[in-house]
This record gives sequence, structure tokens and C-alpha cells, in this order.
Amino acid sequence: MGNIIGALISSGAFEDARVTLLEFDTVSVTLPSVILHRESCRAELHEHDGNLDAAQAAFQVALDLARKHGIPEAEIEQHIHLRKLAQKRNDFAAYVEHNNEFVRIKEEIRGKDATQKLATMDAER
Repeated sequence: MGNIIGALISSGAFEDARVTLLEFDTVSVTLPSVILHRESCRAELHEHDGNLDAAQAAFQVALDLARKHGIPEAEIEQHIHLRKLAQKRNDFAAYVEHNNEFVRIKEEIRGKDATQKLATMDAER
């Protein structure tokens, strides 16, 4: 259902996405990545409606879930959304904060990938 909602939002079918999200809210979900995706979709709908405070709150919930469950790729995605939202709100401090976190996490991932590649090359030698 989360993927359907994401596709509906991407295609501009916001009302259908909203109805599907309401239906999705009635489903018991335990996977953190699915809950995170649902909150991100909720935030995008709020952003589309012009409710930037609610969008920021939902993106923050998704970011907190990503941090709590150690999903750095999702953290990056949420920082991108929050950075864009800060730009819309003319909140320079929040923009800088989310941009710095985005860069930091991206560099961490890049560093881990490089370390893994070096370890693989050493093992092959």
C-alpha cells in the first residue's frame, strides 16, 4: 500500500493517495521501513496541501524512525525532504542543519563502502 500511495503522489493523484493512506492507517504495521514510508507519504500530502508545519512534523517522525532503526539511506531521504521544506519556509538555519546532516551521513556511507571494497580486495589477494 505504501508503494501505491507513493506512485499516486508521484502521478499527481493526491485525493486517491489520501484515501489509500486513510485505509493504510487502519492496517497494523510493525516493519519500521514501512511505517517510515507511510509517514513520509503523509508528509508529502501535507506539503502538497500547503500545511508545512504538519509536513515537517511527519518528516521528523520518519527521520526519528530511520535513526532509531539504523536506516541511513532513509535518514538521507528525510533530510533531503526537510531541507527542501526549510527552503520553502525560508528557514536558513534548518536548511543548513539538514544539509550538513545529509552530507555527513552520505560521507559515512561512502566511507563504509570504500572500507568494504578494500577488505574484499585484500581477501582476494
